Amino acid sequence: MATPDDDKAITPRKIVFVHPDLGIGGAERLVIDAAVGLQSLGHKVAILTSHRDKSHCFEPARDGECASYPMLGGDHAS
Repeated sequence: MATPDDDKAITPRKIVFVHPDLGIGGAERLVIDAAVGLQSLGHKVAILTSHRDKSHCFEPARDGECASYPMLGGDHAS
C-alpha cells in the first residue's frame, strides 16, 4: 500500500459518487468526507444526486467545494 512517504506518485482519477439526497445525515456526511478527502489527494470528484437543498446540506455541498450534479429528473434547490 502506498504511503505519503513513498516516492511513487498517485495517478489522479475521475471519481463519481451516486447518492439519492445530499441532506443532513450520516451517509451524506460519509459521502461528502470521502469526496473532500479524495479531492485533497488530487482526484477529480463529482457527486450525482437526485436532491440537494442548499438550506439543508453540509457546507462542502453548499459552497461548491464538492461538485454535485442533478441526476435526470433531480432537484437542486437554491
